[in-house]
Amino acid sequence: MRVERFAHPVSKRRLAREKGVTMVVTSLVSIGLVGALGMAVDMGRVFIAKNETQTYCDSGALAGVMKLDGTSTGLANARTAVAATGNAWNLGTTTVPTPTIEFATASTGPWVATPASASGYIYVRVTANVDVTTFFAPIFTSSTTQRVKSIAVAGQVPLTTLSQGLGPYTAVASDLTSPTLGLVVGEQYDIQWPQYNGTRAGCNAGNPDKCFNQNVCTGDQTNARKSTLWKVASVWGSATNGYWGGSANSDIEQEVLNLVQLQPAPLNTSLAMTNGNKNAQAGILDERVNQDGDLTSATYDAYRVSSLHNGRRLFAIPIVDPTGPGTATVISYGLFFLNSNGSHSNYYASGNGNDGYCAIFAGSYVLGSDGTGVGSVGAYRVKLVQ
Repeated sequence: MRVERFAHPVSKRRLAREKGVTMVVTSLVSIGLVGALGMAVDMGRVFIAKNETQTYCDSGALAGVMKLDGTSTGLANARTAVAATGNAWNLGTTTVPTPTIEFATASTGPWVATPASASGYIYVRVTANVDVTTFFAPIFTSSTTQRVKSIAVAGQVPLTTLSQGLGPYTAVASDLTSPTLGLVVGEQYDIQWPQYNGTRAGCNAGNPDKCFNQNVCTGDQTNARKSTLWKVASVWGSATNGYWGGSANSDIEQEVLNLVQLQPAPLNTSLAMTNGNKNAQAGILDERVNQDGDLTSATYDAYRVSSLHNGRRLFAIPIVDPTGPGTATVISYGLFFLNSNGSHSNYYASGNGNDGYCAIFAGSYVLGSDGTGVGSVGAYRVKLVQ
């Protein structure tokens, strides 16, 4: 006897309800997944835009701060350098619209777009704002764009020691209490002193220029530098002419041409000077000068605006105070402009064994830059601080 089985009407209704709920849940989950995927796409585009604009701000701030030199021209050059920085975003298809460029004397501000005076301004802040179009966010919000803001701050940070970049010469400070240490921008100073002659007629504290076989450089001939000349003559004497670091010609050649610095030169520490009037290096200095594209500019101001220059005629060296035979204390650092006598420079080698080497004081040294810094003397490193 066969028994017929019939589905209970209640079970059919329950099954139908369950199928309906499943469809509703599936639809809601699908919408949620699509929304989440869409938001991920939008946020990914925002993230890319943030990276692009931050890279622009970082590079712009670094480029700008390298141009600051304490003058209004330096501020203008900084703005130009920021503007010249590659500033494409939106996957490289769009230009960053009107970035804000500001300056400050401290990393925390206050920030000024157009300082009344350029003196002391060593920080640059670049701000960029872009609007990223969103495609899925409007499903959940009323906004169709997302504002992305990027900021970078770069500054000239003072250095208390240099382990690279310094040449094997020195300049001598004449006023240890002055912010400029007695050096005048644009004047020529001895980086190698002429041959000392203590028995020359009239060599004394009142006539220190008579203690050398040849004339000292014009910047060292002033009355204000007389005590400096006498200190060089009486303290350093015949053994020291301004060199430090290597004593071998091959070492000095590497220091001059390739900036192979053999030892650090920290501030306020004693620097061991090397003996002798190393006249064989005159040709090496000329070789460095001839590696520059600008051999005709007679002043640093003319050189800095020349489109031909490449920085080879610029030389960073310690500024020292002679303290004893063969020793000196590092007081600061300075950037010097090497002389040239034309398209085939033979300026230094054209002298004789008694001559000194003169270089023009340009100002403070900014590591990696072909220009001076804001301070009158000193050395600075450009870095991002925000």
